[in-house]
Amino acid sequence: IRRPPRSTLSSSSAASDVYKRQIYDEHISDEIRTNLIHSQEYQSLQHEDYRFWKMSDFNHPSNTIEKTLHAIWKDMIDPYEYAKGGIEYWVTKSRGETAGKWHIDLVEKEQHKGYEPGDKTIVYYPWVQCDGGFLELMTNQNSPSMSEMYEMLRKLDPNRLERIQPITNRAVFFNSNRVHRMSKMYSGTREMLASTVWKKIPLTFNQKA
Repeated sequence: IRRPPRSTLSSSSAASDVYKRQIYDEHISDEIRTNLIHSQEYQSLQHEDYRFWKMSDFNHPSNTIEKTLHAIWKDMIDPYEYAKGGIEYWVTKSRGETAGKWHIDLVEKEQHKGYEPGDKTIVYYPWVQCDGGFLELMTNQNSPSMSEMYEMLRKLDPNRLERIQPITNRAVFFNSNRVHRMSKMYSGTREMLASTVWKKIPLTFNQKA
């Protein structure tokens, strides 16, 4: 049974519906979360080392990261909708003073070649103990080109951003085309397992998957 979100930072439920952003606290069992952060697979995964897990293997996870992804996504999607694709995932482990860049979780050159990504991204925090490092989301509904994104940044109004605090075992579910970043983190540790569903295996992973 899919749990309702424990909290939402949107000032309007209608706005939340438009942008399909939901926040799920205590999203997976603490046992799965703890096994993940202590596993060799997770600890050895390099910063933003992008990997791909075929949806045909979704119900047969073979390692700790795949078991975690299964727990994260199993109530969020219908695997049959993505049967020819799968889940792209990567880990970002931030420590000390740092900040992220604005971006979207889509590959523009692959869009032009007919590749249609799923419209869903989940940012999941297996371990957080930091000051700052909020997830900031713009309110765009469509996928901007690079030039359009630069124009959005030039006209950026900070009062129109969604800002979501990173909390251990929190998952943030949103449209992949929303421009987002990590705000300045002043100190501490912020670990993130991010993943996006694709309806076709991206060209980047076609030889590997």
